[in-house]
Amino acid sequence: MKEKMAVKMMVTTQLMVTVLLMQLMVMVSEISTAEMMTEPISAIAKEEWELFKLKHNKTYGDINEETVRMNIFMENKLQVIEHNKLYEQNLTTFQMDTNHLSDML
Repeated sequence: MKEKMAVKMMVTTQLMVTVLLMQLMVMVSEISTAEMMTEPISAIAKEEWELFKLKHNKTYGDINEETVRMNIFMENKLQVIEHNKLYEQNLTTFQMDTNHLSDML
């Protein structure tokens, strides 16, 4: 009898955990991309992003799209910096820079 009760409690607990996880997944899916940014962007990086948009006349449909594009730009900028460090060490034959496509994958 105790074993049946323990199994029933375990199943009930697992069901409750599953329901809570599903509710959490729904809540997370409703959070916008802008709200999901976990680290604040430094003032310098933000300024560089704004200069990139001005230089290349970039506009985006909404804050979510802009956030995605900004993150892509920042990742591409990081790749440029890392590559150019290799160039400075004579480990590659060319330098890189950002351009009008730097906000694209």
